Amino acid sequence: MLNGIGASVFPEFLSVMAKGARMVVYSASFGGRETTLDLFALYRNRHQILGLDTAARSAVQGAPILRELTPLFESGSLAPPPVAETYPLRDALHAYSRVLQARGKIVLLP
Repeated sequence: MLNGIGASVFPEFLSVMAKGARMVVYSASFGGRETTLDLFALYRNRHQILGLDTAARSAVQGAPILRELTPLFESGSLAPPPVAETYPLRDALHAYSRVLQARGKIVLLP
């Protein structure tokens, strides 16, 4: 299970995971950062929760991951997160200030 939304979907995602499944949390920017966790259900279902800090990876480290994910996006199995706002590159400072307020991704355009 890939969770790029955050806390607002965390309990629902856990409830539909198969026994022994993993959830990778890679963002909490527009779904909240805090949630509660039923530890009994966690260990009884042998669930694993992994955190992935995408900002800590270089472009070289991220490239193989993107190569694996590309076919999933192309087939429609994965959908990109919604784009909230777009800005020209010259407005990058303003765009950065909007990151915590936007309900979706902020995209810089050339």
